[in-house]
Formats: sequence, structure tokens, C-alpha cells
Amino acid sequence: MADFKWQTANENARQHNSGLSVDLSFAICHLKSVSRFLSSLNFFWDYLREVSGENDYARYQTTALARGTSPMSAEDFYLWRLRQKYSQINRCC
Repeated sequence: MADFKWQTANENARQHNSGLSVDLSFAICHLKSVSRFLSSLNFFWDYLREVSGENDYARYQTTALARGTSPMSAEDFYLWRLRQKYSQINRCC
């Protein structure tokens, strides 16, 4: 009778562990999928910031600090960019 209880306990442990292994591999696969999705979302967000020009001030600030000059404020940079953009004739025809 004691041997039967021992065998049943071993079988239950094996079944439980194999289920745990499947659950763990599913969780790891799910985490990898979520990680890939977030990475793609981050790439898209960075692309959108570049296309819209939102990243211009951050890029300017990095360049100015690398040159050793003090960068202008965000407001001054914005006004400078507007003047630069609209001070020239800018039409196709």
C-alpha cells in the first residue's frame, strides 16, 4: 500500500512538472512576442518623431554640447527654425 502511494505521488509530480514546463515555455514565448511588439512600437515612435521634426531640438542640443557651445532655449530654437523656414522663397512654381 505504501508503494502505491509513493508511485501515485511520483506520477502526480511528473505530470505537474510537465505542465509547469509547458506553461513556462508558453510564458517565455509570450514575453518574447511582447518584447518584439514593444521594440517595433518604439521604432515606429522614433520614426514618427523624426518625420514630424519633434526630435530636431534634441539633436541640436546634443550637437551644440558636443561642440562646446551653450545651446539656445527650446523657444529660441523654435523661433529660429521658423524664421529660417519662412525667410526664403519656398514655392515650386
